[in-house]
Amino acid sequence: MTLEQLGSLVEAIGGISVFVSLIALAVQMRQNTKAIRAESARAAEADWATMNTEFSLHMSTELAMKIHTAKGIDELTPEELMQAQVTLRAVWHQLTSEYYLYRDGVHDESIWQRRLRWCRDYVEMPVVRYLFEEERRVLLEPDLYSAVMSLSPSDDVNPPPLYSGEGLERE
Repeated sequence: MTLEQLGSLVEAIGGISVFVSLIALAVQMRQNTKAIRAESARAAEADWATMNTEFSLHMSTELAMKIHTAKGIDELTPEELMQAQVTLRAVWHQLTSEYYLYRDGVHDESIWQRRLRWCRDYVEMPVVRYLFEEERRVLLEPDLYSAVMSLSPSDDVNPPPLYSGEGLERE
């Protein structure tokens, strides 16, 4: 084997090794992308869980029921309306952060669609709708607002309670 042939062989081996390295890099990038998506979904779920826990610790049951059942904001005192606004602002911030994850291709489509569906049904409650529209002016991304409002409300926005309390009276 001549020196020229040996040089050609080394060049060929170098080209093949670069190609194999690029394939390995592509595989690693794909695995990393999956890991980032999984972590963002986990973190988003953890954020929702933390937010729900905080709400349950800081919001009275009476106010939560008023928010869910009131026909309008006039049924809330100014203090209750302020607490509802601050509380729901945390929800809108969380939804906005997930919108950015979705928009940037990190958040999974199915998770995002469930969030949109939940939000669309949630804003059917008059108090929530009022506060959602208020935040539209100062907080919500126009595309996020459009995505939520482009959905039609679910057929059963207010399903019957899972527990009626009947049949468990103490003797």
